[in-house]
Amino acid sequence: MRTLSLRIGALMALVSQFACSETNREAISQEPIPVAGLSSLLTLEPGKTWVWLSDYVYDLEALDSVSLDAGWHMERDGACDSVQIWKEADALPLSTLRLHVKGHVVSVPMRASAKQEMHFSYPDAQHQLKQVQIKGSFNAWNPNTLNLTYEQGSWHASAMIAPGSHQYIFVINGSQELRDPHRNDSIANGLGGWNTKLDVAASNLVLSTERFKGQRVFLKYSGSEPVHAVVLLNNRALDWDKEEPGLLGITLPNDALGKSYLRVWYCDSQAVSNDVMVPLYDGKVMDHASKISDRHDPRQQIMYNPMIDRFVDGNKANNRPLNHPEVNPKVDFFGGDLAGLTAKIKEGYFHRLGINTLWISPIVRNPQTPWGRWPKSPNTRFSGYHGYWPVALTETDERFCTPDELRTFIQVAHENNLNVVLDYVAHHVHVEHPLYKEHPDWFTSLYLPDGSKNTERWDDQRLTTWFDDHMPSFNYFKPEVVEQMSDSALWWFQHFDIDGFRHDAAKHVPTPFWRALTYKVNSQVVGPSKGDKLPERVIYQIGETYGSPELIGSYLGTGLFQAQFDFNLYDAAIRTFRQAQGGCSDLAATANDSRRYYGSHHSMGNITGNQDRPRFISLADGSLQDGQDFKQAGWDQNIQVQGPHGYQRLLNLTGFVMSVPGVPVIYYGDEIGMPGANDPDNRRMMRFNSGLQGESGAWLPAEKKHWEAVAKMTHLRQSHMALLYGDTRVIALDDQHLLIERRYFDQVVWILFNQSESAWTYSPEGSVPSRLRTLLSSGTVNWVKNQCQLLVQPGQVEFFYSQL
Repeated sequence: MRTLSLRIGALMALVSQFACSETNREAISQEPIPVAGLSSLLTLEPGKTWVWLSDYVYDLEALDSVSLDAGWHMERDGACDSVQIWKEADALPLSTLRLHVKGHVVSVPMRASAKQEMHFSYPDAQHQLKQVQIKGSFNAWNPNTLNLTYEQGSWHASAMIAPGSHQYIFVINGSQELRDPHRNDSIANGLGGWNTKLDVAASNLVLSTERFKGQRVFLKYSGSEPVHAVVLLNNRALDWDKEEPGLLGITLPNDALGKSYLRVWYCDSQAVSNDVMVPLYDGKVMDHASKISDRHDPRQQIMYNPMIDRFVDGNKANNRPLNHPEVNPKVDFFGGDLAGLTAKIKEGYFHRLGINTLWISPIVRNPQTPWGRWPKSPNTRFSGYHGYWPVALTETDERFCTPDELRTFIQVAHENNLNVVLDYVAHHVHVEHPLYKEHPDWFTSLYLPDGSKNTERWDDQRLTTWFDDHMPSFNYFKPEVVEQMSDSALWWFQHFDIDGFRHDAAKHVPTPFWRALTYKVNSQVVGPSKGDKLPERVIYQIGETYGSPELIGSYLGTGLFQAQFDFNLYDAAIRTFRQAQGGCSDLAATANDSRRYYGSHHSMGNITGNQDRPRFISLADGSLQDGQDFKQAGWDQNIQVQGPHGYQRLLNLTGFVMSVPGVPVIYYGDEIGMPGANDPDNRRMMRFNSGLQGESGAWLPAEKKHWEAVAKMTHLRQSHMALLYGDTRVIALDDQHLLIERRYFDQVVWILFNQSESAWTYSPEGSVPSRLRTLLSSGTVNWVKNQCQLLVQPGQVEFFYSQL
């Protein structure tokens, strides 16, 4: 691992305390400075929080000093680039960490922890129980992290828990799961059982866009009067005022050049508001999506995820199925390749679908022989068609592409306004990889000290578990492994013009590796900022983590990932939209929790499905039932779409993904409603209507209709500022009716989901102009006695747009 600068020891003596009005208002030169793009909001933990300064300034030799507001403190631990930050009890909960770099001031927004201490107890008057634990959404469902102690007839524990809606359950004597007898509010766990629901009060401060004129921007606040605000133009602090009641006023500087972002938070003495983000160009507010089209901005991205082997066979010459007697054809190579994907780009398929980012499955070399075994019928072994069994880290598998074919694919993608995000596997290699043979000490042990096998230990051995006997996990607690693997990942940026990584199994790799990799990406690929302008190159890194929002969030931030997939939101969405009625309250609570954890303008991935889950349409149309083994169902059943309601429910899910903040991600085939159980049945060969060489199967009329509706939604997303940068309200008006309001200054989009069996009429609050219109044409706008009424049919979604 790199040697950390020792200069931090000297600069800590220069740490100063500044009043909260200290800003960086002067004009900024365009001198290159080693700053890693936008500084994300830093949320502190209770007590002291570790912060790595090199996350923000990747060359610490350029860091002159660090300053904090009054009541906030910092100390260094040894000769490294990490510091601990904490605040006094009566200090304001919103502040900035100011990094003085070559005469510039880089402001990092910070908010204090909003966690609250919650107490739990379980009755046991006779002390008959041996052990009581709690597992829940606030501790990544790991009971070993929250053990209760026995005292005076009950078991007791306390935990610091973040605001939002949580679920938990008691674990008795290591196995029995019971709800909290002291709390009556329960919620279905999606597995046929129930959890206890816990709501922790959240901030009621709301900040939203109001209007702009010339260099002045006005934001509306509610909930409490502002005591302080953090206003950033990129990473440069600006002043604010309250010249008009109920509004924060901001004057944009005249020297802002090119594209930039205005970001704002405010606080009272106790709580912090949501964030507002406004894109600017040459210091002017951008109010038309057509003027700012930028595939590199995650807020404008719509991602598509094809599994290469299962998409299009564009080059028959590289087809090399195993044709092994122990391998069922369903899990052998089908022949899809990057040549086929390149052909689909040239044909215009992704342009018509409204896609500007392709996340492609791994392309590294995989084994030539079968591995693993499905223990049930048909008792098959598997090929490496999916790409997740690397036997080389920096070589392409010719069954997917050659290096030249990869370069051609990337070039054609960029010429057609498409990002290329490469799926990268850092957690493990295949046992045939030379590294495993040459450096077995670089890997964790397949067996734990107690003799049990360390496979699929997702929680209790999260950072060491193997996924299978042939997939050894790297030991990232060894510096030489971090160095080798981060260099191997960096190699792809150095040899190919890719736009980012999707990181497989991110939570099973310690954060120091991701920090080391991102440091190298920032310093060697992205490069410096020019004054207060952002770097010209943008690299998007998104991780895969199943777990609590807190665990997911621990991998996010400047110096780590920009995003992860929001699987908790996906789970809530499928619980809601797979059923005919209800579910809106749970979905709204989860969506609002996501915004509290990740920000109102986050770039998390919001999926329609993925390679590890059964196809949503087959859940929604009843082909798959709770309690089934969804993987076995794919072998036993010939699953096809059952009637029209599955398409409509999938469209509702897609509409939700297109409505909320984050990056919409379409899993290949969901745009036509491809059915399927879980892996491998959810990985069927893609079908197209165009009839190009290597393609199979024409679309059914219902599939074509669904594709057209999805394409309409993607284009709506990309053409409305409110859907890209707007403020967000997610409200369950009741359990059957969900409202999402996205508002960007005077532009507003209402998205209404009718989860009932009756038509629904909704009347928007306040004055509504007569030019309000529907965007999908499945709903209607009526005026009754000068009151606007929006009509949505049973079980459907509709987008309504107005410019106020």
